[in-house]
Amino acid sequence: MTEPLILAHLTDPHLPLGQPSLLQAMSKRGLSYANWLRSRRFLHRPEIAARIVADIKAMKPDFIAMTGDLVNFSLEQEFEKAAQWLADLGPPALVGVIPGNHEAMVRGFEARMMRHWAAYCSGDDGQPGFPWLRRRGDVALIGLSSAIATPPFMATGRVGGEQLSALSRHLAVAGRDGLCRVVLIHHPPTSITRRRKALTDRAALCEVIAREGAELVLHGHTHRADLSWIDTAAGRVPVIGAPACGMKPGKGHSAAAWPRLEISCEGPAWRLVPRSSAAISVVCIPLMRPLWRGSNS
Repeated sequence: MTEPLILAHLTDPHLPLGQPSLLQAMSKRGLSYANWLRSRRFLHRPEIAARIVADIKAMKPDFIAMTGDLVNFSLEQEFEKAAQWLADLGPPALVGVIPGNHEAMVRGFEARMMRHWAAYCSGDDGQPGFPWLRRRGDVALIGLSSAIATPPFMATGRVGGEQLSALSRHLAVAGRDGLCRVVLIHHPPTSITRRRKALTDRAALCEVIAREGAELVLHGHTHRADLSWIDTAAGRVPVIGAPACGMKPGKGHSAAAWPRLEISCEGPAWRLVPRSSAAISVVCIPLMRPLWRGSNS
């Protein structure tokens, strides 16, 4: 049995780091800002996210996977302030980031994001971009970007052919090296979201995973503790979604929480060990509750 890798999954903090100017609001940002003023600012609480982050840091994980929506309006000042928040969370070697749909509120977000987050959006080769690959012990973490600018009232995502080709290569090489392959993406690659929020090329992504293999997929976006599956010839790949890490409890969404996952190899099988319960096979997770540490504040 290998020494377990402790993986923390953190997602969707929607940090209040700035608001659009009148000129900037003459776009999709204006609709998002109106929604923020009406409801989201009361649901996504930075003080709750701070408690979640403190809990993660106290647990001293080997890696923290951040799966998007740190910001709300894709503003330069948000990316700059979020970089400070990430630095407090941990150094780039400890924290890997992929963007969500709120990072991609308007076109040109990639340049703004990379000006401030490049070190967190890079692989072990130090090159910023997606998909990045980080190897930690016997685990290969692969960060995809599904963030694209979309029309008003849409929050869809897309990976695209170039990333899918690179993902296929990463999965194949990591599989030959006997690594546990964990894919990170903001939009879930299964049909658990409404059409206007879905990953439009999820069938192509699932085809790559079915062909090359993977052991686990982690996503954000839904603000829920979700469990779905990708069926492959070798078995079912679990797809786990985490709640928004600053979310107040309420109807229709999960209270703020973070999954703490221990991944280790036992003979031919990879094992996923939740913090407060017995070992659960990564290919058969019957309960979600033991996977979470959360906040009901």
